[in-house]
Amino acid sequence: MKYDVLGFAKSELEKYLKILNVTADIKLGIGEFSVEQPYFDDAYSIFVKDKKGEIKGSNERSVLMGVYRLLKEWGIDWVRPGPNGTSYPEKCNPKDLEINEKADIRLRTMCTEGALKIENVTDMIEWLPKVGFNAYYIQDSLCYMFFRIWHTHVRSTVKEAEPFDVNIVEEYFDIMVREVKKRGLLLERKGHGWNMWPFGIADSSYANGQKDPELPEGYIDLCAMVEGERKLYRGNPGDTQLCYSNPIVRKTMADAAIKYAQDNPEVDILHFWLSDWYNNTCECEACAEGRYSDHYIRIVNDITDGIVERGLNTKLVFCIGFNVSHPPVLTEVKNQDRTILMWAPICRTFSESFPNDFRDKEICEYKINTFTKPLSVDENLTHLYAWEQVYKGDALDYDYHLMWDHMLDASNVGISRIIHKDMQNLGNLGMNGFITCQLQRNACPTPLGMTVMAKTLWDKTTDFETVRKEVYTATYGKEAVEELIEYFNILEKGFDIGSIRSQKPVDREAFKKDVLTAIDVMENFSAVIEKYSNQKDACKKYSWEILEMHRQIYLLLAKAIYTKLCGDNEAGDKIRDEAIHLSDLYEDKLQPVFDCHFFNRMTKERIELDGLGEFVGQ
Repeated sequence: MKYDVLGFAKSELEKYLKILNVTADIKLGIGEFSVEQPYFDDAYSIFVKDKKGEIKGSNERSVLMGVYRLLKEWGIDWVRPGPNGTSYPEKCNPKDLEINEKADIRLRTMCTEGALKIENVTDMIEWLPKVGFNAYYIQDSLCYMFFRIWHTHVRSTVKEAEPFDVNIVEEYFDIMVREVKKRGLLLERKGHGWNMWPFGIADSSYANGQKDPELPEGYIDLCAMVEGERKLYRGNPGDTQLCYSNPIVRKTMADAAIKYAQDNPEVDILHFWLSDWYNNTCECEACAEGRYSDHYIRIVNDITDGIVERGLNTKLVFCIGFNVSHPPVLTEVKNQDRTILMWAPICRTFSESFPNDFRDKEICEYKINTFTKPLSVDENLTHLYAWEQVYKGDALDYDYHLMWDHMLDASNVGISRIIHKDMQNLGNLGMNGFITCQLQRNACPTPLGMTVMAKTLWDKTTDFETVRKEVYTATYGKEAVEELIEYFNILEKGFDIGSIRSQKPVDREAFKKDVLTAIDVMENFSAVIEKYSNQKDACKKYSWEILEMHRQIYLLLAKAIYTKLCGDNEAGDKIRDEAIHLSDLYEDKLQPVFDCHFFNRMTKERIELDGLGEFVGQ
């Protein structure tokens, strides 16, 4: 289906100019820019004088981004996704503009995650080009799991489960694709599941967490042999590796990926991942030849050969991590202009950011099924460095800054500093793409993390404190900025992720004082919130409402952490559960900006004051 992206850009410009009560004559079109891949690389120019001029882009999507940039320059702030997420000026200043820019990072992708209503996804897709993201990744087959979690309210202390079935998700999927493509955003698809559905196992069995589902005849014979036995790993086909040296497995998976690319030409980037677990690699004689990654890359090569032979434009993502952390020794990646290496440091700490170069280049020795999870940033980077010695195509970081640990950072400042440095250093580490695997509802108390991510991916010279002040001004109003900076600075210390997760050396007594200071400040900050809460602008008014609910919830969490630091884990858990219940009580008001399901999970799973626990996945 052909989408009229330029027509949509024109309608967006007209819609918002009407809201601003401005009449302008702005022409839109495609221009010539110094970029390597015009379809993927974003650049735009804006020239306007006396409300007349033109916006040109390197592609249709870039033109739309240019429209939103002009509107921002004229006073509109794209604060966050969702209702009351846009702030409008009391009076527009349609100033003259001359802007020529291109994105520093080629691929800037938002990935579906969290407990979701369809509105949460469409709101996010609408917001992406407004702030400079250029792609949306609909993960897995239909995102069944994410919608199921919301509709069944599996962790809620307040809500009962709603009726839900896969047919609803099929409708949602069509909506998501339409919203992505009408904006000209790059569409990324699939990921998990290639070890299942091509062999006749429904993805929904994995998404439901179903153990030992009914299997097609002969499937067990295709599973990895581990310790002399072929069987489902942990009773879950989604976690099970297959015997990737087996010609049947190799052909079935490659044929399925090629057919998917051929049947879905709207998909720009297709993700081809293996099982999402580790130390369960096939140990049969054929698989033991070379490395696990050798067998993986042979299938990747089969797929890209098929894509090229059929004249398709699809790019293929292959994932390095866990069992494929070590590069192949017997096989080379073919068709490197049609592939993208995806580094996914899922075990990394967020108590430190990426360096601007590889500090440690020595990878650990490869031994089958003896993978040890690297926690430090440098240790994770050794695997990327090793792959970059044998692969020279596009590479990206698939990362989790706003997925899990950030729920423990009440300030949203600490994690945002890490995001800022990481985005600045991507290019120095050989990467020109980034996928944020994150909760879609991610703007409580502020959208600072998402905003600094978007801005720094576009322009790596972006200054953190400048963006921070801009975000607070747009979100709450300029009068409150200094008080908010002071408030969130105190919360940053009292909710330090590295300290809460025991991921760095911690002076326990000093940290207790920081938590106690945060408690004191939060108890008294309600007066500041009340002072500024009477806002005319609907966006700012809702922002102060969010902040008051956030203050109450995280005040309880701070008290829980302090109690646990004092040695009473049982009492601390009770206070934590009060915080969870309060968030559930506020969920209807907070729904567009805060994921209560993951707040519940992270506060139960990742407060590790007595030492780092085992990684917990989905």
